[in-house]
Amino acid sequence: MEQYKKDIISQNKEFQDIIYPLITNDTVQQMKNFKQHYETTCFEHCYTAAYHCYCICKKLNLDYKSATRAAMLHDLFLYDWRKRQPDRKGLHAFTHGKTACENASKLFDLNDKEKDINKNTMCKSDADALFERVWQLYPRKRGKGQVSEASKRRLLDIGFEELERAIDRYKADLDLEDWRKPQNGSTFFNSGYVDYLDANYEKPQERRKKAPGELDCQRNYDFNSLEQQLLQKQFGG
Repeated sequence: MEQYKKDIISQNKEFQDIIYPLITNDTVQQMKNFKQHYETTCFEHCYTAAYHCYCICKKLNLDYKSATRAAMLHDLFLYDWRKRQPDRKGLHAFTHGKTACENASKLFDLNDKEKDINKNTMCKSDADALFERVWQLYPRKRGKGQVSEASKRRLLDIGFEELERAIDRYKADLDLEDWRKPQNGSTFFNSGYVDYLDANYEKPQERRKKAPGELDCQRNYDFNSLEQQLLQKQFGG
């Protein structure tokens, strides 16, 4: 951050009073050890974001104190996201907001508005990004705009890997039953995926896929014998 920006921010007493209990916390200080965007540390990134929230929300007569505190904590994930973490599930881009929110809640007594800000601002971009990925995997891309924000957040909680498996299972089921048409994407991602999640999925009885023009017969008939019997009846043989 340029020095003149640091000077402006440091001279704003009200802003400093709001974030002082946060930035003096030892755990929050650990954000200085992790890079977020290129050479910018998580601490510096959150510090700048918090000041922007303070200025904009105060100008609009919003609850700038809660917005400032939430912004200061929004990247409190505390790990090097460029290195794979064995105990971390999912990709950083889709999970770090939730991790930061959980860490912040353990350290500070957040009010209801701050908790709501954390849920809606930290995770929305992650939920949108994950939804774009799974949407590309789905066979019938209809009704994209009808997938609710609440549904996207539920998808984020499930994670990309399990949703990918759910879509693969659904497509495999469709292959077994030619008469079925895929649901619209809006139907599947609002609720249709639930039956195909790991905990809910029941594998259908496997059936051989019919060749084009093949009859769907449940019994094996000797057609030559049947033809001979019909001819005998017809000609009195």
